[in-house]
Amino acid sequence: MSRSNPLALLFACVALLTSFGAVAAEQCTATPAMIGAPSPTLPHLSKALAAGHVEVLAIGSGTLLGPRSSDQGGFADYAVERLRQEWPKADIHLTVEGTRGALASEMLTRLGGELAKHHVQLVIWQTGTVEAAHKLPTHTLAQTIVEGARKIEASGSDLVLVDPPYIHVLAQRVDVESYAETMREAAQETGAAIFPRFALMKAWAQDGDIDMEKTPKAELRTRHAELTTCLGNALGDFLLEGVQAK
Repeated sequence: MSRSNPLALLFACVALLTSFGAVAAEQCTATPAMIGAPSPTLPHLSKALAAGHVEVLAIGSGTLLGPRSSDQGGFADYAVERLRQEWPKADIHLTVEGTRGALASEMLTRLGGELAKHHVQLVIWQTGTVEAAHKLPTHTLAQTIVEGARKIEASGSDLVLVDPPYIHVLAQRVDVESYAETMREAAQETGAAIFPRFALMKAWAQDGDIDMEKTPKAELRTRHAELTTCLGNALGDFLLEGVQAK
């Protein structure tokens, strides 16, 4: 693999992140609240849960995807499963629209189509990863997110943004944190919630909970499965905070 191609490096990491199913995730001790992420406010999700039917749209690039051909999935699947556990009488349906290598601008086009077809109460929008790998201008990403957030708000849905993952080898070559910061600023501007995936994964790595850099090759599949489960459970708990704050 060429050291000068951060996108190829990203795709190699994503392939591992999204190829394996869930296992017991006992180690991810850091939570959004522990790293100072503000609790979301999700009135449309809260109302829909109380009514007993929820439509969730998860849209993003390759890091959103899991092995969709099986009963196992990506982190959005586990997040929705946490909602189902806490609201067992509610019918909660998840639609996943993930495309490997997709930019936020491309997702914006798909987003408009999905919102026109379905009335959803919650949109989980994972983005910024491909922009970071390509070193694209952060202000373009911000403009796209703000435009998408306005569309989602007008449709009567809540929005939770998911920022890029922390991958140490990629972060050494690209200032990924600046893209995460751009997304935080866009969320603040629009009133959207943001799930701090970058900060969580960095905290887990630094604490030694899930540090892929130090994981033996034979254990990579298991550890990547744990990471997906940890992210999904943390996102699910984050959503539940927003419901409890209604």
